[in-house]
Amino acid sequence: MNKIIDPRTGEPFAPEKTLLTTRQTEASVYSVRTPTPGYSIASNITPERCARALREAESFYIEPFMVLAEEIEERDTHYSSVLRTRKLKAANLPMTVTPGGEDEKSLMLAEEVRKLMNRPFIKMMKMDLLDGLGKGFAVCELMYRTSKSHWDIVSAPWVDPRFFEFDQETRQE
Repeated sequence: MNKIIDPRTGEPFAPEKTLLTTRQTEASVYSVRTPTPGYSIASNITPERCARALREAESFYIEPFMVLAEEIEERDTHYSSVLRTRKLKAANLPMTVTPGGEDEKSLMLAEEVRKLMNRPFIKMMKMDLLDGLGKGFAVCELMYRTSKSHWDIVSAPWVDPRFFEFDQETRQE
């Protein structure tokens, strides 16, 4: 059986099925991740508050910047229109899957990916990921249906970027 190897440890991942079949990033009213930020930046924006949000984002505290980016997209109709036009244009570009080689396994894997790309949730996932155009990045959480022999991606809900924290040393994770 093929295994996915963790590049940090060199050991195979041992994922728990419950973690892959239930949402881990969902916001709720009674959790640390609330569906709304509970405050507004754009409603009383000053040059100082804008500069602070940008400085904090540069220092890896991204929540104020993400709130501001969302509010600008909601309130500025011209910006929203331009951004939506770009998202729709990019989302409607054709997807191409090229096999990694000419062997039977590469061809079979490419065909599986093509089938996956035709699933209904993929179009919405593409639009959700294009949220990164206005915010700098976007994430969707892959949800799986599992069986003994096959793991199948069944949905990819959008994840609110306010809840991410980046590693200050590597600036990546």
